[in-house]
Amino acid sequence: MNIRIFFILNLIISSVYGTSFDLKDSRGHGQITLTQDWTLLKETLGIPFLFVSKGNNPNSSIGITFTGIKNAALNPKSLKTTQDKYKAGRKKWALKSDAQIVSFKDYQNFKNENKVSVHAVGHNYKHNNNLFFESSYYLECPKNFVHIKTLIYEKHNRLKSDAARAIQSFKCK
Repeated sequence: MNIRIFFILNLIISSVYGTSFDLKDSRGHGQITLTQDWTLLKETLGIPFLFVSKGNNPNSSIGITFTGIKNAALNPKSLKTTQDKYKAGRKKWALKSDAQIVSFKDYQNFKNENKVSVHAVGHNYKHNNNLFFESSYYLECPKNFVHIKTLIYEKHNRLKSDAARAIQSFKCK
């Protein structure tokens, strides 16, 4: 009886607060927390760590790449000025991909809950009558520069909070 209660409580806690994943490859090391709604795939489609939403088709995804670049001190002022290039690039991609840009998320710079500097940019687009939310996050770790890309399908809107929580929870190792 006590074992059943333990497992039920563990399941509830991990689905609400998430599971911590220790991610390590030859270029870097970090830790991230996600709910049980995600499955980790390693070395998939050229992405070292790819989390895909469980049971959804199409899948939403969170891709994590350690770049191997050390001490990449990004300048928020100069990054803010490159937004027009980012937007032009996304518009060019949309034309080639038969997608329509819906809106852009302005450049943001903030520190996550582990004091990691995060640079973020993103856009929303429609493709084949489906709406997608795509964001790129660049995290400055002392030993490594980390790129995290999220792609959330509109019908999985609840997973947007998971993606935001993952960025907030990222810890450099």
